[in-house]
Amino acid sequence: MIYQTIIMPGITRVKKNSRRLFARGKYITNLPSKAYEEWAENVKKNILIGKLSEPLKFPVFAHFLIVRPDKRKFDLSNMIEGAQDLMQAALIIPDDDYKTLIPVFHSGYSGVEIDKQSPRLVITLTDESF
Repeated sequence: MIYQTIIMPGITRVKKNSRRLFARGKYITNLPSKAYEEWAENVKKNILIGKLSEPLKFPVFAHFLIVRPDKRKFDLSNMIEGAQDLMQAALIIPDDDYKTLIPVFHSGYSGVEIDKQSPRLVITLTDESF
């Protein structure tokens, strides 16, 4: 059963690339890249969340479709990490650990498409891996 489909608009950004370090007194703060923060703010304002068909039963399977504007190479697992954090921040899932969310990637299907006009990340939450 499909519980919910979530669309995160824009070019998906990686949270841990180009991190920024700031000194605050004797402590160092490690912040995500500026590009990730801008993408995350845009997603928070414009996230499209489908209506829940029924309450989520955990663990839930997350099927990721990354729609990119070009064919540039990227790290698939890094790409979904920030999205999982945003789902947690939006209270869609209580945690992004393995007991709550299981990312699904199918053999023979990369989960990547090209659309120059409308890059986005589509996440479908289901109760099975298909």
